[in-house]
Amino acid sequence: MENGKLKIAILGWAREGKSAAEFLHKRLSGSAEIHVLDEGPVPVYKRDVRFKFRVGKKFSALNGFDLILRSPGIPYLRKEIQQAIKAGVAVTSVTNIFLQELYATRGKMKTPKVIAITGTKGKGTTASLLYEMLKKAKKKVVLAGNIGTPMLDVLERAKRADFVVLELSSFQLQDIKHSVDLAVLLSISRDHLDHHKNMAEYVNAKLELFKHQEKDAKAYVISESAKYLKKLKGLKAKLNILRTDQIRLFEKEELKIVGRHNFENAVVAARIAKDLGVPNPVISYVARNFKGLPHRIEFVRKLDKISFYNDSFSTIPASTVAAIKSFDIPTVLIVGGRPKVNDYSSVQKALKKSSVKNIVLFGENSKELRRQLAGAGIKLTLGGYTLSSAVERAYTFARNLKVESVVLFSPASTSFDLFSDRSERGDKFKELVLKLSKS
Repeated sequence: MENGKLKIAILGWAREGKSAAEFLHKRLSGSAEIHVLDEGPVPVYKRDVRFKFRVGKKFSALNGFDLILRSPGIPYLRKEIQQAIKAGVAVTSVTNIFLQELYATRGKMKTPKVIAITGTKGKGTTASLLYEMLKKAKKKVVLAGNIGTPMLDVLERAKRADFVVLELSSFQLQDIKHSVDLAVLLSISRDHLDHHKNMAEYVNAKLELFKHQEKDAKAYVISESAKYLKKLKGLKAKLNILRTDQIRLFEKEELKIVGRHNFENAVVAARIAKDLGVPNPVISYVARNFKGLPHRIEFVRKLDKISFYNDSFSTIPASTVAAIKSFDIPTVLIVGGRPKVNDYSSVQKALKKSSVKNIVLFGENSKELRRQLAGAGIKLTLGGYTLSSAVERAYTFARNLKVESVVLFSPASTSFDLFSDRSERGDKFKELVLKLSKS
C-alpha cells in the first residue's frame, strides 16, 4: 500500500480486464491506485487516463502489489503469479469477485440461483438454450461469462434475477473459490494446451468448479464425462449423470441446430430446465425454434443446391469432427489456419466415414493438413493462403457435384494466421459467401 492507497494490478486489457478496472474504480472510489499490465501493445488511444499502464513488457515485480486481478487469458499457474502468491499478494479473478458480490446479497430463498456450465465445446449453445428456456418461462434470468458479456457488467441485474447462467472456460475456473448452485460438465477434449501444462491440468481446471460446491448444490455431467466427477475426491454436490434418452420432448430431426452434439446440448439444457420447474411445452418450443449461435455450424445461405455453413469457432479437431458428422449429404470441407495441436488423426478417421467429397485447405497449416489428411482417400486441394480463394474453390467443387450439397467451413485451427480472432474470421467467411453469385 502506497500513500494510503491499495496498489492493484490488472493483468490483461481485454474485455474482462476493462470491465474489472471500471468496477474497481467505482467501488474503491479513489482509495486505490490501479495499474494495467499487458504484454501486448496497447495504443495510447485505447488506454484509460484513470489508470496507469505498463504495456509491451513481460510481467515483473508483481510482488509489489496488494491485489492482482488476473484476466482469463493469463494462466493462473504462470510463474510470476505463483511467485506473487508465495510473497503474500492476494490474487483474484472476475469470476471470484462476481460470485462474492452476488452471494453477499442473497436472501433466505437463495436467489439468484447460479448455474455454471463448462466443457470443451457446446457450453455456449447449452447455456444459451437454458437461458432462452428460463426466459420463455417468465423467469428473470441473466446470461454472462465466456459467452461474451463480462460478468461485472451485469452484476446489478444479476442481483435482482431468479437465475444467473454462466458459461465458464477453464481460464475462468482455475482459481474459483466459491460454490455455485448448479454446475454442469459437458464433453472434454484436447484444447488450450498452449495455456495449460498438460491435459491433466486442463481437466483439473474444469473440475475446480465442482470441488468448491456445497452439500445443497447439484452437479450435472454428461455420461461420457462422468468418469471425471466419479474420481473427484470430496465431491459434496448431488451428482446427476445425463443421457440423451432421459428426455423425449423433441427429436434430433425437429431441431434447427444441426448435429448429434447439438441434440445432446439441447437435451442437457432441457433436463436442467425441467428440474428448475420450466413446463415441458416451453422447453419443447424453445428447443425446436433455437437457431444456434454465430460461428457454430451457423447456416449462412443457400445458393442453388448448395447450403453454406460457418463453423469458425471450430479451432480444434474434436469440434471439426462433430461438424463433419452433422451432415449426411455431399459436403465440401474448408479447413486450415494456425495449428493449436499437431495431431489431426481424429479428423482423418471421421472423414473416412463421412459424406465429404472434397477438402479445400488454406492458411498457415495447409501443407501439414494435406500430409495428415491424405489417408482419408478424399481429394485435397490447396486453396491458397487466403480465405477468399478457399471459398471460391469450395464453391466450384460444390457446383460440380450438381446435387444438393453443403460447403462447410470448419477450420480445426485458430484464426491468428490471418485474423484477430475466430469471430472476425467467421464474419469474413459469411461476407464472402453472401457475395457469391450464380454462374
